[in-house]
Amino acid sequence: MIQGIKKVFVLGCVYVSLISVENQYTAHAAPRYREQGGQRDMEKFVNYYKPHNVNNGDVVYEKRQWITPYPKWKPSTAAPEAPEQQKPTKTSAQEPPKDTKMYTRKSLVRKPQSPTTKYNIPRPSKTRTPSGGSGGRPTGTPKPPQGGGGGSGSGESAGVGGIDCSKFSSAVTAAGYPQPSSDQCNSFLNGLTRVGGITSSTEAAMFLSQILWESDGLRAKSEYLCQTSLEQCKSAYGSSSDLPGKVYFGRGYIQLTWADNYISASQGLYGDDRLLKNPESVSSNEQTAWDVSFWYWSSRVRPTPGVTDQFQFGSSTKAINGALECSGGGSDKPRKRYEIYKKVLGVFNPSATPNESGCYN
Repeated sequence: MIQGIKKVFVLGCVYVSLISVENQYTAHAAPRYREQGGQRDMEKFVNYYKPHNVNNGDVVYEKRQWITPYPKWKPSTAAPEAPEQQKPTKTSAQEPPKDTKMYTRKSLVRKPQSPTTKYNIPRPSKTRTPSGGSGGRPTGTPKPPQGGGGGSGSGESAGVGGIDCSKFSSAVTAAGYPQPSSDQCNSFLNGLTRVGGITSSTEAAMFLSQILWESDGLRAKSEYLCQTSLEQCKSAYGSSSDLPGKVYFGRGYIQLTWADNYISASQGLYGDDRLLKNPESVSSNEQTAWDVSFWYWSSRVRPTPGVTDQFQFGSSTKAINGALECSGGGSDKPRKRYEIYKKVLGVFNPSATPNESGCYN
């Protein structure tokens, strides 16, 4: 009796465990899709455990799969419904049918506005200059300085930092050189900002000091040696860019040399090669002699670090002739340039302190 009760109890426990195991595997069953004949079937595989070989209370479980096929999807054979057609609207006799043509909305088209005083900006004249220069470049005819033409410094209006012909002459003579002419002063003031881009009296003093040294106090617009020995200068400054019969030795107050530099200056000033064809004009024309010098300062000296941001006079010397005067520090020429600068700066901007750095220190 007791043994029979034990068997019933064991079988009941096994049945309860089988139900829990089947529920567990049924919950984690995953569907699997299979392509057959262009259609998709879905079969659900469920793992469960079936009691097997129950003998003397020992139960052995056998793992099996229970496959539950789902019905295949079949396309519908019914004909598609025709779209509903709009019924024509009846128009009354009093209301004519609307025109079906496409019109442009006038509100989307911007109407031309008549010029008013507020927006009527005058445009520059498009007349061509005889020199053929392009817009924005200095033309062949120099622009006269403000305040009048030639004459003494008393009739000249003040320019950058109050510099006029009186201060210009005083600066040149303070540096130990002869009194400059009125044409030299007018050409200097004319190109100071227009070509050189100089807007401060300190930078103007730096530029004039270098020009005084390079031109022997505005007395030499061409090399002294080439004035007496032209053949020697031909061999010294000859290059593949030379035109026949032309020698490109130092001219202008900055002593512009080599044909390539003549080409660059001509392109920068006039947009053509007139200085290559006529290099003699750099020394024969007063304004050209200054404009070439201002162009060299603006394109070759001003971009050098320390020149315009810290007003280092030595940096400007290094940009002009640093390979011969600044390298090694054994030359006394950069110091002589600096002595001239201190005297010119004392006239143009007496409150400024000269900065010697940039070349030998």
